[in-house]
Amino acid sequence: MERIYEIQIRGIPVKVERKSIKHLYLRVRADGSVSVSAPLRVSKKRIEQFVEEKLEWILKQRNTRTASPSPSESPKDYRRKMENYQRILTEKLSVLIPKWEAATGLHATQWKLRDMKTRWGSCTPSSGRIRLNLQLAAYPTLCLEYVIVHELVHLKIPGHPKKFWETVGYYFPEYKKARDLLRQGVPYSSPGN
Repeated sequence: MERIYEIQIRGIPVKVERKSIKHLYLRVRADGSVSVSAPLRVSKKRIEQFVEEKLEWILKQRNTRTASPSPSESPKDYRRKMENYQRILTEKLSVLIPKWEAATGLHATQWKLRDMKTRWGSCTPSSGRIRLNLQLAAYPTLCLEYVIVHELVHLKIPGHPKKFWETVGYYFPEYKKARDLLRQGVPYSSPGN
């Protein structure tokens, strides 16, 4: 049995390393490469199944790694872009936050914009704080609204059980379309749409 080998899951190369461990572990590195650490006794089929089950998370991680300057972009240009994104989102959120808080009946204690590398938004239910990724300014407003609703629902339902997705779908029926756009990781060329 090979200790280190590569598998392909839906066109994504995944490095597998078998070790003397008890559980399967998955990692997406900053460069977008994917690796799995697997117990010696686990079958190749189970490893492939594990990666398939985590595919949504893998795609999200890989697609959100764009939150840093590209090699052709100077730090000054990147800073200017982030300032522009901040302005665009602040303007949009002044309308969208009251709209979705009223629609859901859920209210955050604080909203913050951050340049995040690995997620579109995050929520701390215990404090009621929600953070949104500045990169959302480069995507259609539909995507921003989806992330707002997604994070608001987390104030009520932690994790992503079936009930969570049913609640998101109840308030925002187009969530799958928005989620697919974010997964594709191809923002609009001109922000603010």
